[in-house]
Amino acid sequence: MKAVKNGLLCIFLCLLASYPCFSQKYTVRDQAEITYQAHITLTMYKDLLNVISYTDVTEAEVGELIKNSYSDPQTQIFFSDAAIIEDNVKPSNLRASHEQDKNVKDYLKYFDLMYAKSDEQTVEFSDLQASNLKYRDYLYIKVKYTSHFKGRHKEDTTAYSPTERLAEIRVERKDNQWKTYITSIVYYNPDSPLDSTESDVELDETVADDGTFSNRLKAINGSSNSLDERDKAAQISQYTFKQDSVFSLYMQKGQQAFEAGSFNEAVAAYTQAQQINPYDITPRIKINEVTRSILDSRNSIEEKFQEALMNGDRAKAAREYVKAKSFYQEALSIKPHESALKPRISDLEKVIQNKALLESKFNVGNYKEAIKDYNKAIQDNKGNPDYYYGRGKCYEKLSDTKEAIRDYSKAIELDGNFIEAIHSRAKLYEQGSQHYEAIGDYSLIISNPDYAAEFYPARARIRKIIGDFKGAVEDYDEAIKLSPELPLNYFEKGLIEVEQALIEPAIVSFSSAIERQEDYKDAHYHRGLAYIKVDDVHSAAADFNRARELGIDNSQQQKISSLAFVYFSEGDFNMKVANYGDALGGFMNAVLIYPGYGEAWLRKGDAHAMLEDYENAIINYSKSLALDTITNAYYKRGLAYQQLNDQQSAVKDFGRYIPIGSVIAAKKEKAAKSGNASQTNSASMVEESADALYSLGYAQLMTQHYTAAIESLDKAIKVKKSYPLALFARGSAQYALKKHKKAAKDIEESIKLGYQKPAVFYTLGQVHEAMGDAEEAAKSYSQAIRADAGFEAAYKQRAICYKNTKQYKLALDDINTVFSLNENLKADVSLLTNKGLIEMYQNNWAEADKFFDHALSLKEDDGWALYGKACVLVQQNKIQESLELYRKAFQSKQIEWSSIKNDPQIRIVNKDKGFKELVKASF
Repeated sequence: MKAVKNGLLCIFLCLLASYPCFSQKYTVRDQAEITYQAHITLTMYKDLLNVISYTDVTEAEVGELIKNSYSDPQTQIFFSDAAIIEDNVKPSNLRASHEQDKNVKDYLKYFDLMYAKSDEQTVEFSDLQASNLKYRDYLYIKVKYTSHFKGRHKEDTTAYSPTERLAEIRVERKDNQWKTYITSIVYYNPDSPLDSTESDVELDETVADDGTFSNRLKAINGSSNSLDERDKAAQISQYTFKQDSVFSLYMQKGQQAFEAGSFNEAVAAYTQAQQINPYDITPRIKINEVTRSILDSRNSIEEKFQEALMNGDRAKAAREYVKAKSFYQEALSIKPHESALKPRISDLEKVIQNKALLESKFNVGNYKEAIKDYNKAIQDNKGNPDYYYGRGKCYEKLSDTKEAIRDYSKAIELDGNFIEAIHSRAKLYEQGSQHYEAIGDYSLIISNPDYAAEFYPARARIRKIIGDFKGAVEDYDEAIKLSPELPLNYFEKGLIEVEQALIEPAIVSFSSAIERQEDYKDAHYHRGLAYIKVDDVHSAAADFNRARELGIDNSQQQKISSLAFVYFSEGDFNMKVANYGDALGGFMNAVLIYPGYGEAWLRKGDAHAMLEDYENAIINYSKSLALDTITNAYYKRGLAYQQLNDQQSAVKDFGRYIPIGSVIAAKKEKAAKSGNASQTNSASMVEESADALYSLGYAQLMTQHYTAAIESLDKAIKVKKSYPLALFARGSAQYALKKHKKAAKDIEESIKLGYQKPAVFYTLGQVHEAMGDAEEAAKSYSQAIRADAGFEAAYKQRAICYKNTKQYKLALDDINTVFSLNENLKADVSLLTNKGLIEMYQNNWAEADKFFDHALSLKEDDGWALYGKACVLVQQNKIQESLELYRKAFQSKQIEWSSIKNDPQIRIVNKDKGFKELVKASF
């Protein structure tokens, strides 16, 4: 095998030539090189198929070639054994459904099994065409080619025809070299053309192909069996390949025959190898070794004869009659003239035949007839334990446990080392709850060192049943000493330790089982339960997730879900008592051990929101939505976006929530109206109904569906009379619809009910301001400021109210406070203009002029700044200059005549003919 393997390695390793280093990430030259390497990889795959289908390659060699094609870095063609190949081995099965897809290992095994062997290369790939370099989760390239099997299928007589195939080839850069590995091969689909630009990687065209790889590609595309000069050295001709392979196979056959002691066959095989390649001295050396072994063997013939004879006697004593016959025959083959062996062999053949006849009726289920035959055999030979054991098995099948135990006991009496009989009796004792008797039998078996490892666990199982947990653990420890690689013993020991509340040792036992079998799902599951008992939730979660991946049953999944609910309940309780940090921990544990728990993700988001960690709140609401869309997660995520001043995202989520909220609200209303629930549950349902209607109304308010919002909020308030949040939201909707009196009434009522947040007072101020009541508006803004001393908007709006009520000093104080709170607001045109107007009303013309100029430098068409600047010019007796500014101010449509007609600042210019005409034209 070594010579064959070396020959194959030569083919594959030469094709995997060294790749040049590069400095830029993906260049045109990289594209050319990767395309070339992809062609080489497919050529290696074609060569592999030809090697597998070669006549004299053995099954063991094929297995090694297949394994190396995805695991040996030196000859690796496929990215992993999970690579998929769409089946094209059966000719009549071409383009079958994906049910015919196979992983690479199964495909190549099937190809080896069903594709006819040949002395010629019968697999050809042609017309190789590569796509552009692409990126999905990894870098890859696609290669279309024509595959033609020129051989035949062993069963399907349909002739093969050329088929177009598409290979996806993963590209990796290792040690500054490009490596290409096949991830899948499917039938080419013209509806998904090779030249599609989807997922294409943008290439740096400044580093072009210098022709090296283009020329190589031309060579490959010109002939499927030819490469450029560099790679021709790596190819061997069909004849050379065949010659080397056959030479290696004869050498291997010679070695196998030599190891088996078939010296004549070994010499013949080595002689054949020498004839194929007379220049290789290895066959001659091997023939000399065989000759020496023949001489040595003559000296040990007697020793081997005695050993075979002794083994036969031992096997006969153990009632292993077939094995005993084999050993006697071996001894006879060593000394063919040893006539005393022939009667022994003849007697054994009679025993074997008689036993087979007795067992035949048992094997076909004719137990009563079999018992009659065993009765006769026992009558003829009462000292043969096999007959009692055979009859006992028949009684057991007929459920006659008492007679079965009696026969097994008789067999054991005749042969105290009759393991099968002892085991059969132990199982019957166990089934009949005769636990101590069963323990006795298993102890008897364990006393034989050859069977101890197998039967310690059986005795441990019974000891556990009778409550002897210490003895059970001791038995598993002994079994582990004898068979340390068996995971089951560690697992069963861990279960007992959990039952005894020995959690840390149990975790060690489960871990030992997993170390020996990583995909042991029950060990992962039970270790997860053990981790829960020691409050190591993260480790438990990792085990539960792995167990889920491996496929746990429904009862185990329900157990995990119930554990998650316990943590969820802890979180829910802490939310109710405003202990948000602990609540977050409870919900976190719930989603750790049950990641599919949508409601836990939702409530975890609530905990983050209450802790003002809105970014994480959004993440958790999003996870909840991915698991369960019929929730109010959109609504809550919208609130979180609002807190982060991402109004666009907030409004989008509120809009998404509205249809869901309508469904939720309708269900809650129906539940609240039903009379089936208890009084406690009914009150809870009423509360939930009001909350659902409020959430819907608020979402409609945020998406400017004001009438719909009022309708939903009306229902919420009807269900829950004192509902300040709903009253405030309804007042906000009324304000948006300019129903100011209703708005003021609702907002004032929400304040009386205790909803006294700064935004509530601020909104009430805006309502009063819209109603023209500047004094009441200023009072509301003052309440907002008392609740939040840094409320910039409230200072700004109160300043305007003070200005409108001619409390100019207070207005200036508020504007200055705004500037001190936020330096950026010194560029706010509205604030600058209002400050200028207030200074003007106080006859501080120079100050006023400075602020009007500043405002106009930021926004040259601001109406009120133009108006103020015009008033300054009038004061400076620049009437004509002022008229142009008045014209621009009036054209801005920001100013109404009613707001300035009594302004004392225009008394002088009001008499000017030009100003009168301007007013007439503008208003």
